This record gives sequence, C-alpha cells and structure tokens, in this order.
Amino acid sequence: MMPMVEHLPKNVPSYWMPYFQVTDAEASVANVKELGGAVMVPPQDIPNTGRFAIVSDPQGATFAVFTLTQG
Repeated sequence: MMPMVEHLPKNVPSYWMPYFQVTDAEASVANVKELGGAVMVPPQDIPNTGRFAIVSDPQGATFAVFTLTQG
C-alpha cells in the first residue's frame, strides 16, 4: 500500500488499483485501446524498476500494467 499522492483532490477516497505484470507495457496498452479501453497514464519509466501504464477497460474498471526491467 502507498500513501495518497498529493496531486489528487482531497475528495478522492482511498482505492485499490491492481497491477498486472506483462512482458511489454506498450503492446499491452495498444491491446487495451484496440479492445475499446482507454489510456489514463501512458507508458512511462519507473527508474531502475521498469515501465508502467494506467488504463481502463470499456466498462471503466481501472488497472495498471507493469513491465519489470530485466537486470
């Protein structure tokens, strides 16, 4: 668990966001878009860790995809 980030409005309640480990964050985001989902945060690096993106499915369920950097 993580603390709420400062840039969220104060009225946003606590929430869960599942992260799914994938082999390719960009390909997974492209697949989400192809299947009618939306990209909320495009793929970006987490230094020394990997790449992630936050997406939602066509019904609005939000989740993240994560690719671990191979060391």
